[in-house]
Amino acid sequence: PDGASLARETTVGVDMTPHLIERAYLTQDIIAPNNPLNPQTEIKYVLGFNDLPVAVKILDQNGKLLRELQTETVQAKANYSLAWDGKINGVIVPDGSYEIDVIARNPVNDQLDIESLPITIDTVSPQAVLAVPVIVPGGTGTGETVSLKYTMPEAATVGIALLDGYDRVIATLASNEAQASGEHTAVWNISKSAIRLSDPDYKFRVSAVDTALNSAASSSTAFSFTDNALKATDFSVNPNPISPDSDGYHDAAQISYRIVGGKAPVKATVKVLNTAEAV
Repeated sequence: PDGASLARETTVGVDMTPHLIERAYLTQDIIAPNNPLNPQTEIKYVLGFNDLPVAVKILDQNGKLLRELQTETVQAKANYSLAWDGKINGVIVPDGSYEIDVIARNPVNDQLDIESLPITIDTVSPQAVLAVPVIVPGGTGTGETVSLKYTMPEAATVGIALLDGYDRVIATLASNEAQASGEHTAVWNISKSAIRLSDPDYKFRVSAVDTALNSAASSSTAFSFTDNALKATDFSVNPNPISPDSDGYHDAAQISYRIVGGKAPVKATVKVLNTAEAV
């Protein structure tokens, strides 16, 4: 009704307890110690008081102490940083989840302020497992396609390319695409491509980068769109016509062609015929 008001009350809890550690965090919470792109993390923390004994410890997922990265050291109110490279006594720890504890102690009453920072060690590359590519003939109103099934072992950023027999990229099917673990399918529609398919062999390449910046690339078995018959293609004559009158202008022609299929080495013969097809 007009003139009426509605009031609600709620309770908000405010922690006024001063913290010995004002802030603590990791610059990287997933690292790959054997990867120069992501070999370590920086442990950052800020102390709110002077003369605090501070220790930094590495624990496994069961809370077992693995290493005391920093023994209890008296530190002033300031910002601090130290690194961990995922190693214990020079050896990389097994892949998995760990915890980095920053522990500050009040020297007056032995009160502890503990900041627990989870971290993951990942040294395994996201190597995709590729099936044999399948060529699907086109039906009415559709074009020929090539289908590739592949399995990702973990979530990763994926790129998929089609390569010719010289490992040149001639088509890109995916670029920096986030994909979950599991089975995926990539399809290339040949009829929608402007690429001239004259090489005898092609293959797919699936490249992937995971969260830890580990990378891997896998190539499929080779496949062909042709019967691999020996043939000469892409004929050209330049200039055409020519005027062989020794005046230095269009006196000769460059004859170009391409040999595909068959099995190397190949012997080619070039003949020049007149309009009556005589040599």
